[in-house]
Amino acid sequence: MPMLNKYLSGELSPLDRSQPVWGLLASFVWLVVILFVFINIQMLIVSLLITREHGLVPLEEFKQLVTDYRFDGTVIPPAMLGSTVVCSLLLIIAIKLKHKSKLTHYLGIKAVSPRTSGYWLLIAASYLIAIALSAYIFDRPPVAQSVLAIYTSAESKLILCIALIVAAPIFEECVFRGFLQTGILRSCLGPMAGILIPAM
Repeated sequence: MPMLNKYLSGELSPLDRSQPVWGLLASFVWLVVILFVFINIQMLIVSLLITREHGLVPLEEFKQLVTDYRFDGTVIPPAMLGSTVVCSLLLIIAIKLKHKSKLTHYLGIKAVSPRTSGYWLLIAASYLIAIALSAYIFDRPPVAQSVLAIYTSAESKLILCIALIVAAPIFEECVFRGFLQTGILRSCLGPMAGILIPAM
């Protein structure tokens, strides 16, 4: 808590104020643009996969196929990877368009000590064990049926894991905890809003 109090009081700045960043409004505009492109790239890829599989179909049948493919492990990885790659490039462009901004500073990219990594891996392992134990105690499946459907229908489990466990979380952290949070922290809203808004 002392570290958080120092951030909130402004005594310890989470960002080097000499580094240029987009303002609050521009950060939100870029966020909307990136999310718009993200959703549309996913829809484009899903549409191409449906067309490849079923040919051209009437609109109502197409809508039903999109609904059916929500938990299809053959559709989700290419849609997620495609949109993540395109939008990551868009995010880099947005950051680089801000004159003299540095990618590592803007996204808060820095090496993590082995001790810190081990600490957080221990917490993650404890969390997974707690989930497994609670599922066993309450006689519930440890995995949601939708997740199980995605996993069992995937042609390549490795690509599915890369898309959902690596690419998607890293992209989400870069957009919300990196890009957006940086813009909010440096705005008049301050550190508390910078912590709360991206977390919503």
